[in-house]
Amino acid sequence: MYPILFKIFGFEIRAYGVMIAIAAIAGTILGAREAKRRGLNPDLVYDFVFYAILAAIIGSRIYYVLFFDPMYFVKNPLEIFAIWKGGLAIHGGLIAGLLTAIWFTKKHKLSFWFFTDTVTPSVILGQAIGRGACTLNGCSYGKPTNLPWAITFTNPDAAAPLGIPLHPTQFYELILDLTIFALSF
Repeated sequence: MYPILFKIFGFEIRAYGVMIAIAAIAGTILGAREAKRRGLNPDLVYDFVFYAILAAIIGSRIYYVLFFDPMYFVKNPLEIFAIWKGGLAIHGGLIAGLLTAIWFTKKHKLSFWFFTDTVTPSVILGQAIGRGACTLNGCSYGKPTNLPWAITFTNPDAAAPLGIPLHPTQFYELILDLTIFALSF
């Protein structure tokens, strides 16, 4: 697809990062609106998002380093910090986000369940947008297939193998995420 949207002054503007930023903005707006609708101060959502994004980036990287190729990072410890080269795992981000929600609700003396019920639709919407990011980046691809809806990556910057029809697992999850999002209201 299009992992690199454009270059400006020698810097690459990557589709994945742009889409994740869009997901964060959309989720924050939705979360603040939902908080207001449910009688919760929307400023709490804005405060939470700051901590949650920071924790999610760190948690995503830690998870990737620990579970994808830990020996590489043992041999190249400074590469742990090179997130611009890729290597973030949603699993770690969700775990870190959950831990942040536990800490945040205790700090502000909020009901954990009420707060997470308020922001969870934002998380699943962000996950759906993130699947679009994976499609543009060519990551999280499926196994080879001959099905008519297979996706074939041709951009050499894509993370997926080139020229091979693959299951569009990104779209499968996007449909699931949007279904869950629609049912969450």
